[in-house]
Amino acid sequence: MYSKIPITADVILDEIPAPSGKAVMAFSGGLDAMFSLLRHELGSAGWRCQDVTALALVHGFDVPLADGPAFEKAYERAAKVARAFDLEIFRVVTNFRALDQNWEDAFAAGVASCLLLFSDTHSLGILASGKSYDQLKFPWGSNPVTDHLLSTGRQSVMLDGTGANRTRKARLIASEPSHIRNLRVCWQGEAFDGNCGVCEKCVRTYWNFRIAGVREPACFPSVTRSPWRVRVTGSLRIEWESILREARESSHRDAGNFAHIVLAQNSVRDQILRVPGARVVGRALRALSLTAVRATRARILTRPTYGAGD
Repeated sequence: MYSKIPITADVILDEIPAPSGKAVMAFSGGLDAMFSLLRHELGSAGWRCQDVTALALVHGFDVPLADGPAFEKAYERAAKVARAFDLEIFRVVTNFRALDQNWEDAFAAGVASCLLLFSDTHSLGILASGKSYDQLKFPWGSNPVTDHLLSTGRQSVMLDGTGANRTRKARLIASEPSHIRNLRVCWQGEAFDGNCGVCEKCVRTYWNFRIAGVREPACFPSVTRSPWRVRVTGSLRIEWESILREARESSHRDAGNFAHIVLAQNSVRDQILRVPGARVVGRALRALSLTAVRATRARILTRPTYGAGD
């Protein structure tokens, strides 16, 4: 898929400017970015805290270039957070996603290239990690092994927050509840400037906050999605296993039961899909799956719960 390419430079600088000590952070307004911002601004990163003075919100990544109004609404959400910490916030516009590349392989390079625009004033660019160390996936466009290689002589790139899973991130954000309302985690809903409350990521983040002690996260209009309708594939199963584990540790009955059902019904579905010719069955297969799922549900609901919920 990939091959080596020659890289040449028209000019080679003999001297590199001294680092400014200031950091610019890629800020989508999502859970990962909000966690990274708060841990540096609140000092919870300890000696790793950086002097973040600016945020960059990119138009052309999760919000399509053609949807200007949605980006402006997303920008206003992010700007509220920036104003709360007296930070600059910049708009960056790019057609990076229109290029012929695999987004899952290339997105960190795209984000880092946007941060490089600020290298004259900010010698550090911060990317919020989307995976914790126990959930790392390879190959993947952003990870602690390769992200630092996106650094240049003028700006270092730092991947931040890999030591925390999504529930731990939710706990820190929950300590500053005024910022929950401005979270924007959804990319599957019809509106790109908010959260649909229905897609898998919205539902998963909702339960991260429930375990963190937030009963009704203000960033979601409402979350009524049945666990039987949550589809989980690939590495997302690890995320739900993490929710199940956190629910057990915190004796959160509702989250534990919900995650149990999500994992069980998707496991049944995956097993059925492995049957030769099963994909051809289409809608009939879905009916068979639902029958198996109902049987699994009956077994799950008779298991002991994990505590008293909230």
